[in-house]
Amino acid sequence: MTASRVNAFVPRAPIVWGLLAALGSLASGCAAEGKAPAAQEAPSEAPVPPPLTTNDAGVADAASCDDCAFFRPTCEAGSFCPVVGVDIEAPLILSDLAGTSATNVWASGAKGALLHYDGAAWSRIKGPDASLAQILSRTETDVWTASMLSQIFIRPEGVDDPWPTARLVPLLLEGNVNGMWSSADATWTWLAVNIYSAESTLNIKRVRKTATAYRYEEPFHCGGRCDHFRILPFMDVHGSSKDDVWAVGQMGNVYRISAADADRPSAEIFDSRTYATLHGVWASGPDDSWAVGSGGTIRHYTGSPDRRFEVVGSLVTTTLRAITGSSKTDVWAVGDGGVILHYDGMAWSRVPLGDVHGRPDLYAVWAASPTQVWAAGDSVLLELSVAGRTTGGGS
Repeated sequence: MTASRVNAFVPRAPIVWGLLAALGSLASGCAAEGKAPAAQEAPSEAPVPPPLTTNDAGVADAASCDDCAFFRPTCEAGSFCPVVGVDIEAPLILSDLAGTSATNVWASGAKGALLHYDGAAWSRIKGPDASLAQILSRTETDVWTASMLSQIFIRPEGVDDPWPTARLVPLLLEGNVNGMWSSADATWTWLAVNIYSAESTLNIKRVRKTATAYRYEEPFHCGGRCDHFRILPFMDVHGSSKDDVWAVGQMGNVYRISAADADRPSAEIFDSRTYATLHGVWASGPDDSWAVGSGGTIRHYTGSPDRRFEVVGSLVTTTLRAITGSSKTDVWAVGDGGVILHYDGMAWSRVPLGDVHGRPDLYAVWAASPTQVWAAGDSVLLELSVAGRTTGGGS
């Protein structure tokens, strides 16, 4: 389960005319040998301005960008605004969101950041002492997090404390856990991983709880060395049910896992019709799966028997990092430079941000309903504002 940067034009400092004359002579010599001389730039006496920062980009002059209308100074109805009462200090990154309902939403991030929304307010939770790249809420009490060091921490089920001492699942990984997914009724939790030394298995793994421990499994072996595409990193995983799971990754890799909760699952490759890295996947059913990725890539599978995704026109060219939805007619995608997109079952539209400093990259999005949606990223936790000003959650 990255950001447009504004490059400032910096005028050249005054140049000694004698040096220019010498360069002119050199250029003439090159022209005599059949090479066109480079155009000379007139010296400028203007002072060198400081370079624009990412935060400056959010308040840039309207004439300097074509999407300034999506970055508004106040929180308006229909825009995403900072959650009130939660102070996300820069440079803290929130990298993932997960939940089971509008009264159970989790956010995780760097430096052990862990936040929980109970339907009334967000609160900070004392969790594992690690940077938490991924989070999964199977139920309200069965919550998993994955660190940036390939560790998985699991909150014990049936406890009253928000997060007591977490259990550590040992993983034989030499890379990262990029995505986690499981349904409440599933035995297995699926992982999209980046294992640098993989030679004979897909970078799609799974973990389940046994009577005494947790079992880690590599279910898909290639029968020898995997080809180049199979050992590429997978970036995200999601399912429409415990037996129908999708995984996406680099070079447009898409695999569908059938009988995913059985002893012998099967994986079948699908044609995403792109070589772009796919960072996010979300599925509402066997015939409805979305994938998003680099360059604003959007792909949609609607049940085609030839296993091909449809190419969907995108409103942006920035990288899309995550996708989620509450139904076929309510799908959300987020990405670099504060981009948030919404699909209503007919078409995609761009959604504005309000009262947000700069243009933060967004890495996660989660929706409980069409009016209860959260997004997270670079030093921000945002929510969809229905009334025009958030009050701490679910406005």
